Amino acid sequence: MIKSFDTWSSLTEAEARGKDVMVDSSGKKHKITYSVQSNTKFVMKIINDLDIIDTAGKITTIGLTALKAYFNDENQFTQKIGQLTPTFFKAKFIVYTVLKDGEIFGRTKQKIQFEILDRMDAEGKPKYPNVPLTSEFIDASSFAALSTLSQQIIADLTQTAAAATLPDPQPEKEEVKPTENKETKPDKGRKFAYTMRANSKLYLMEFAEDGTIIAKTKDGSDPNGTVSYDAANKKVMWATTLDDAQSKDTKVSTATGAPLFYDSEITNTADKSFLEKMFTDDAFRKKILDEYDSKYASTELTPENLRNMLFYKDGKSIFGAATPAATGTEGTATQAQGLSQANQAAFIKGLENLKTSFTQPAAQPTQTT
Repeated sequence: MIKSFDTWSSLTEAEARGKDVMVDSSGKKHKITYSVQSNTKFVMKIINDLDIIDTAGKITTIGLTALKAYFNDENQFTQKIGQLTPTFFKAKFIVYTVLKDGEIFGRTKQKIQFEILDRMDAEGKPKYPNVPLTSEFIDASSFAALSTLSQQIIADLTQTAAAATLPDPQPEKEEVKPTENKETKPDKGRKFAYTMRANSKLYLMEFAEDGTIIAKTKDGSDPNGTVSYDAANKKVMWATTLDDAQSKDTKVSTATGAPLFYDSEITNTADKSFLEKMFTDDAFRKKILDEYDSKYASTELTPENLRNMLFYKDGKSIFGAATPAATGTEGTATQAQGLSQANQAAFIKGLENLKTSFTQPAAQPTQTT
């Protein structure tokens, strides 16, 4: 079992606890915390992941395999509950319910409350005759359909889950190095606007020379960073300096769990879907970039746009572009020398500062006579 946290425990007569990384059969890691409440009840918390819990609130086949493997490797758990083996499930089965437990990292936290039930009563007769002997874990709604005795059991299960308190799973600190994307390198300098669902902030995104995306908030606030695409693992990655202890831009500790304030995989479903398409879908990317260009490109303060806007009184271009031909005169326009590149950069910076500091006057009420 691969573990990214040192296992910790607070063992009393009625309780065992742990927080760790659970690894499924595909090798994917899932952060969890758990607590054993008695020899028949235990609860775990996980950041919602469709590999483990499906959209119907049921644990997936991959999830069940990972759960059994994980808990069978936890001494604190097996001392209280025992090993979750075929022998265990011959005599028992486990009913569970899933409750939402707020949001973290832009994703839903979920508690899964489990209760172990005996298949036979004291006289050796089946207590729940409609529950198949092959069933190991049964979700509450399915159990309700199988047994008339389920109502009180499910009510107690839900009440126990609501009262259970567990620490939140915490993200691993990942060192994210933006990955070059050859497919988007030709789009260097092209921009688009996007509201990140993870933090509801509007970003101006621009493709960089290496094909990654530089993301800056439109209002100048944190967090800013670089988006790249790990094609081999189909992951959209976020890199920022805000979690770098050596950086002057360091703002928060990774322990706060604030979205996009630390290097990480972008896991918000909407953000991942959109940004992945921007890296991999040529037609989609072209559509988004063309839409931005048609709305905003002609108004941006760039040398290309300023060449067409700014002239000296004598009609010569400030930026050295061709002088516009006089009205009614045919022929090629003359070339003006214009500003040096350094002066052009300083000129643009001055205009940008003016744009930032300028406050548009409030509209005045219309006077009627």
